[in-house]
Amino acid sequence: MKSEPNKAWQRRLIVLQGLLLILLLVVGVRFYDLQVRQHEYFQQKAKRQYQQRVKLVARRGTIFDRNRHELAVSVDADSIYAIPSQFKDQSRIDQLAAVLGQSPKKLKNKLTGSRSFVWLKRKLTPKQANAVRSLNLSGIGFLKESRRYYPQKQLAANLLGFVGTDNQGLEGIELYHEDWLKGQIREVDVGTEAESRTDFNQPASTQGFDLILTLDKTIQYIAQTELAGACRKFGAQNGVVIVMDPQTGELLAVASEPSFNPNSFAEYSPDSWRNRAITDCYEPGSVLKVFTAAAALEERLFSPQDKLWCEQGKIKVAGHTIRDNASYGKLSFSRVIEVSSNVGAVKIGLALGRKRLYGYLHRFGFGAVTSIDLTGERSGILRPLSGWSKMSSGSISIGQELSVTPLQLVRAVSAIANGGLLLQPEIVKQVWNSQQQKTVKEYKKQQVKRVLSTSTCKKLTSIMVNVVEQGTGKLAGLAQYKVAGKTGSAQQIDPATGNYAEDKWVAWFLGFVPADNPRLAIVVMLAEPQRGKWASVMAAPLFGRIAQGSLEYLGVAADRLSPDKKRVKKNIGDLKIVKSGASKVKTKLIALPDLRGKSIRRVVAELAANGLQLEMQGTGRAVAQYPEPGSRLSPGSICRVSFAPEYKN
Repeated sequence: MKSEPNKAWQRRLIVLQGLLLILLLVVGVRFYDLQVRQHEYFQQKAKRQYQQRVKLVARRGTIFDRNRHELAVSVDADSIYAIPSQFKDQSRIDQLAAVLGQSPKKLKNKLTGSRSFVWLKRKLTPKQANAVRSLNLSGIGFLKESRRYYPQKQLAANLLGFVGTDNQGLEGIELYHEDWLKGQIREVDVGTEAESRTDFNQPASTQGFDLILTLDKTIQYIAQTELAGACRKFGAQNGVVIVMDPQTGELLAVASEPSFNPNSFAEYSPDSWRNRAITDCYEPGSVLKVFTAAAALEERLFSPQDKLWCEQGKIKVAGHTIRDNASYGKLSFSRVIEVSSNVGAVKIGLALGRKRLYGYLHRFGFGAVTSIDLTGERSGILRPLSGWSKMSSGSISIGQELSVTPLQLVRAVSAIANGGLLLQPEIVKQVWNSQQQKTVKEYKKQQVKRVLSTSTCKKLTSIMVNVVEQGTGKLAGLAQYKVAGKTGSAQQIDPATGNYAEDKWVAWFLGFVPADNPRLAIVVMLAEPQRGKWASVMAAPLFGRIAQGSLEYLGVAADRLSPDKKRVKKNIGDLKIVKSGASKVKTKLIALPDLRGKSIRRVVAELAANGLQLEMQGTGRAVAQYPEPGSRLSPGSICRVSFAPEYKN
């Protein structure tokens, strides 16, 4: 009888043991699931309880000129953030606000909000960062970011553009070449809970590629300085200078006025940011007569010696009278261009006919973008033949009824300089990977098409040389270099009336030097000058100063001796060179020292000791000078020096 209860108890014990085994198995499986299978998930979840993931942009690529001078660089800068739940120094908010230059009320809202992470200020100056650190506040941390800095300040600013807070390109080269310049996005962890953490893990990142431009810093400085001076002198609203290598299509200088400092671009009007070389269109006026003449010579309608009757200074076309500035009778084809006769140019255009005139202007690239690697380029206006009136052939022959960009003009005149080839304008020479020390992409000379024969170019060059030596462009002439060029003074349309405005003029000069072996093609433009309107007295001298300074800097040998005149006196970038007949005025020349990197006081002292004068721009230490170190100057010559503040992290 006793065996039955024992058996029942044994059965219960077995069941209990089974249940315990099942329970242990379930616990084991759950333990395995939590500790092994979901280990990564719970680790990240725990990490998020005290860390915030922040995305930062890696270091941006450097932009260099053709000689590896830095134009845009990235430097380390501290950005300050806060973890509001850890901030315990409410009484010191006013102090922090004063250092950051912010409103105490807005700063307090950030520090007392419900967010787990908040930026207080991005990319502080070293002085601000040190001041914040000295406050020793709780819940405040720093992250290293990359800050864009332009060491040459205004130099080529309208071409380079600038970047935003997150280092994204907003204008110019910085925008167009964003994909090359930008670095990979990186992520960092910052503390948000538990202990007061302001440390972070900052993984290695891939920085952007460098750009090596075709630009030459010194030629850019010459062009920009001379342009700014001319705009001030004549009260011009804006202006442009472009210097191109006519053999390759490489742009050596692109200057726009007004300009700005990209380090503080927000302080300037957006109008100052414009790269007017490609964004603004103007009527070309008489400089277009060069291309009208080119078409007529290429079609063999005229030779340079052929005579044209210029109607004593006025001609009627479709009921409209076109006038000259003087009463001309019979002029040779060449002389029509030399003295810039409107009547003669109209007769050349009418002889060509609308179809051929349009065809040649289109072949030279007018009415179409050049497709340069820059944002904002406009095509100008060259209406299709269906839009031409009976007046158009005459008007367009003298540079009216169409508009062009300065870049289109410099490319077109380069085609004459190089023997008839229209080239693709280039602003970038090379994309460079500095981390791997290798070239990623190289830009080479690109021929678009042949627009003229070499024989036509030679005839046209001879005519353009005469424009400078005995025509309207005399003030562009250089003592030791033969210049080929053309002036143009163009009235502009008043948008309010639709008619030409008496007070709105554009002064042009385009040309190339040395004429027989061109190294530089240059276009200069001054828009709406308040003190003058004739290109012969405003644009031509500006061209001459830029050409002379650039040729001397490049070391281009003189292509002729000084002309046999009683006295030739040229102002070359304010460096006075005087020659008289066969004999030279003997002056002891001074070798210009290297002033770069020196303080203003040191520069002033060195120049004074050498009997030289200083024209300065900016403050800080010298970053550029013109002429170059080692140039030999006469006593009293002016040296232009640009200064910029030192940037220290």
